[in-house]
Amino acid sequence: VIPSLVTSINNGTFYGCSGLTSVTIGSSVKSIDSQAFQYCSGLTSVTIPNSVTSIGSSAFYGCSGLTSVTIPDSVISIGSEAFSGCSGLKTLNYNAVNCTALGSGWLSGVPLSILNIGNSVTEIADNAFYSCTALREVHCLATTPPWARDETFADMTYYQGTLYVPTESVNNYRVAKCWRDFTNIVGEDVPNPDDISGDLNGDGAVDVLDLDIVIDGVLRGEGADVNGDGRTDIMDVDQVINAILNSK
Repeated sequence: VIPSLVTSINNGTFYGCSGLTSVTIGSSVKSIDSQAFQYCSGLTSVTIPNSVTSIGSSAFYGCSGLTSVTIPDSVISIGSEAFSGCSGLKTLNYNAVNCTALGSGWLSGVPLSILNIGNSVTEIADNAFYSCTALREVHCLATTPPWARDETFADMTYYQGTLYVPTESVNNYRVAKCWRDFTNIVGEDVPNPDDISGDLNGDGAVDVLDLDIVIDGVLRGEGADVNGDGRTDIMDVDQVINAILNSK
């Protein structure tokens, strides 16, 4: 756990720490600098809080143990090759509301197959997922199609993949730039995040990532008030755990 007093993870801080398996980043961290976790091949879990605004070049380069990553709402820039070489990364939860600065090859060499785009995303940067040629399943929770260019996804994704969107928004996606290029657009019921008690990162599910966030909130004594009693305490942790167990 990187404590809340830390505001930046400096260049190369954990470079080559292959024995590092799990990282929970404190909610006061604003930036993850270049090569901060590069070649941490044993890293299987990382929790990036909703305070981080920038992820530097090659920050997670070569973290081959990662299978799933969530980019939080707050991120506005991601450097070149930030997740390049993450050869185990299959699922990406992309919640960045308006990240318009994406470095080249940020997902180069990543066998991404499932992409979940958060309900608050309004714009997606040019060529954001163009290198993800294995991507076949895209879930976009936004009722209004995010602004994006035609080259956002690879041709193989447009032709062979399936885009899942809120049922009431299917017609809007079928005429929106970029999204209309998908051959298969399917409507699905999308839960209202306000109705999902414990979904602290807004990815449409309550899981261990949300548990990490609420525990960090308890340690700081602020935020993550899941049960709405005006406090952040063990009762909020208990509610998230119960939500996870009930979802199994």
